Amino acid sequence: MLLRDSVSDQGPSVLKDERKQAADRPLISPIPLQTLDSARRYRLNRLRSKMIERDRSALLLYDPANIRYAFDSSNMSIWTMHNPSRYALILADGPAIMFEFEGSQHVNDALSGINEARTSKSFLFFTSGNLVEHRMRD
Repeated sequence: MLLRDSVSDQGPSVLKDERKQAADRPLISPIPLQTLDSARRYRLNRLRSKMIERDRSALLLYDPANIRYAFDSSNMSIWTMHNPSRYALILADGPAIMFEFEGSQHVNDALSGINEARTSKSFLFFTSGNLVEHRMRD
């Protein structure tokens, strides 16, 4: 199919693949919510049991793959692989806190393993500009 042939009721589409025509609609998981919640609880409890086993009171996660495993939370994962601007803190016998980009705390609202969402403090020049030194002090 040619791009010029891909015209719908809403006008021409830039997507050549017909399977991607629904890109403006949210994905619906085929996995029941109860199963997802069970898997999320299992992973977080497993981390906490390993922390206790190794006498660790806290776990700080920067890697987006580790954050995804712990909380099932993903937000700009590819970008944060190179720019550590979001992080998670899991206490062995306390809350699990997600430090998220300003204005993005809502992406974690449905995730039951996160007890609290806070705005992350980034000290990278890309996200802080000339406020790097000020942010490092705060």
